Amino acid sequence: MAMTNQQIKRLINMIATVQPDRLDCDGCSEQIAEFAELHLLGKSLEQSQQAVQAHLQNCHCCKLEFESLLIAIGSIEEE
Repeated sequence: MAMTNQQIKRLINMIATVQPDRLDCDGCSEQIAEFAELHLLGKSLEQSQQAVQAHLQNCHCCKLEFESLLIAIGSIEEE
Protein backbone atom coordinates (compact mmCIF):
# COMPACT_ATOMS: atom_id res chain seq x y z
CA MET A 1 0.00 0.00 0.00
CA ALA A 2 1.46 3.36 -1.06
CA MET A 3 1.46 6.35 1.28
CA THR A 4 -0.33 9.54 0.32
CA ASN A 5 1.55 12.84 0.07
CA GLN A 6 -0.16 13.99 3.27
CA GLN A 7 0.96 10.85 5.15
CA ILE A 8 4.53 11.31 3.88
CA LYS A 9 4.58 14.95 5.00
CA ARG A 10 3.23 13.98 8.43
CA LEU A 11 5.85 11.25 8.79
CA ILE A 12 8.66 13.63 7.81
CA ASN A 13 7.36 16.23 10.29
CA MET A 14 7.23 13.63 13.07
CA ILE A 15 10.80 12.52 12.34
CA ALA A 16 12.07 16.10 12.15
CA THR A 17 10.60 17.03 15.54
CA VAL A 18 11.75 13.97 17.50
CA GLN A 19 14.06 14.88 20.33
CA PRO A 20 16.52 12.33 21.66
CA ASP A 21 16.05 11.06 25.19
CA ARG A 22 19.17 12.57 26.74
CA LEU A 23 18.64 10.72 29.99
CA ASP A 24 18.66 7.01 30.69
CA CYS A 25 16.73 5.29 33.47
CA ASP A 26 19.62 5.47 35.96
CA GLY A 27 20.05 9.20 35.37
CA CYS A 28 16.31 9.72 35.67
CA SER A 29 16.15 7.78 38.94
CA GLU A 30 18.85 10.02 40.41
CA GLN A 31 16.74 13.14 39.76
CA ILE A 32 13.15 11.91 39.97
CA ALA A 33 12.57 12.67 43.67
CA GLU A 34 13.62 16.30 43.26
CA PHE A 35 11.50 16.51 40.11
CA ALA A 36 8.45 15.18 41.97
CA GLU A 37 8.87 17.69 44.80
CA LEU A 38 9.22 20.62 42.39
CA HIS A 39 6.20 19.41 40.45
CA LEU A 40 4.00 19.23 43.55
CA LEU A 41 5.16 22.67 44.69
CA GLY A 42 4.22 24.09 41.31
CA LYS A 43 7.72 25.48 40.78
CA SER A 44 9.18 25.98 37.32
CA LEU A 45 11.45 23.25 36.08
CA GLU A 46 15.12 23.94 35.40
CA GLN A 47 16.86 22.77 32.21
CA SER A 48 18.08 19.56 33.90
CA GLN A 49 14.57 18.78 35.07
CA GLN A 50 13.29 19.14 31.53
CA ALA A 51 15.47 16.14 30.62
CA VAL A 52 13.71 14.15 33.36
CA GLN A 53 10.33 15.24 32.04
CA ALA A 54 11.28 14.19 28.50
CA HIS A 55 12.45 10.79 29.79
CA LEU A 56 9.24 10.28 31.75
CA GLN A 57 7.23 10.84 28.59
CA ASN A 58 9.06 7.97 26.90
CA CYS A 59 9.74 5.48 29.71
CA HIS A 60 6.77 3.69 31.28
CA CYS A 61 8.78 2.29 34.22
CA CYS A 62 10.17 5.65 35.29
CA LYS A 63 6.78 7.30 34.80
CA LEU A 64 5.20 4.79 37.19
CA GLU A 65 7.94 5.48 39.74
CA PHE A 66 7.34 9.23 39.40
CA GLU A 67 3.58 8.83 39.85
CA SER A 68 4.17 6.70 42.96
CA LEU A 69 6.45 9.40 44.36
CA LEU A 70 3.80 12.05 43.74
CA ILE A 71 1.28 10.01 45.72
CA ALA A 72 3.76 9.36 48.54
CA ILE A 73 4.91 12.97 48.81
CA GLY A 74 1.34 14.23 48.56
CA SER A 75 0.22 12.00 51.40
CA ILE A 76 3.09 13.18 53.61
CA GLU A 77 2.22 16.84 52.99
CA GLU A 78 -1.43 16.20 53.91
CA GLU A 79 -0.49 15.01 57.40
